[in-house]
Amino acid sequence: MKKMGMEVEVKPDAYKIGNVSVTVQETKFDPKTGGAQAAKMAAMLGPMMTSHYAVTDDVAIVAMGKDAKSAMEAWLSGKVEGGLDQSKAIAKAKAHAADNAFVLAWGSVGGVMSLLPLPAKPQIATNGDSGLSLSLGQKDGAMRLVIDVPADQIQEIFALGSQLKGMH
Repeated sequence: MKKMGMEVEVKPDAYKIGNVSVTVQETKFDPKTGGAQAAKMAAMLGPMMTSHYAVTDDVAIVAMGKDAKSAMEAWLSGKVEGGLDQSKAIAKAKAHAADNAFVLAWGSVGGVMSLLPLPAKPQIATNGDSGLSLSLGQKDGAMRLVIDVPADQIQEIFALGSQLKGMH
């Protein structure tokens, strides 16, 4: 990865929230080593290249961004009203998940888009009531992947794809 101008730094047990350890992973791009391509990747994805991971007996949480610690603290200390089970978006993600899902990931499309340095920011809701979900499960000896895209955001997501295509 260093030849491509990328370096991944993982800090296990970077901090604790109660008795839960949080790992922080940061991917860095070096334009000197990776050239113009690494510089473009850094500009496009830089804000999303820091992730905070926590696993409890009941849930695994990933929060993205250098300032994600406060979000992790809110979720893990119960400060988010109602918790994940009360979220309309999580309920929808669970309802549409693959059979026997063992992985369920959800992200606010608008939240992710707001991190990207796009010439024209798509107008996508960031209120947490909708988002993109991905689930992985198994049935009849086969793995099943379900990607659930909010129908009301498809135009904006395709517009984003066009912008990203033009950035290379």
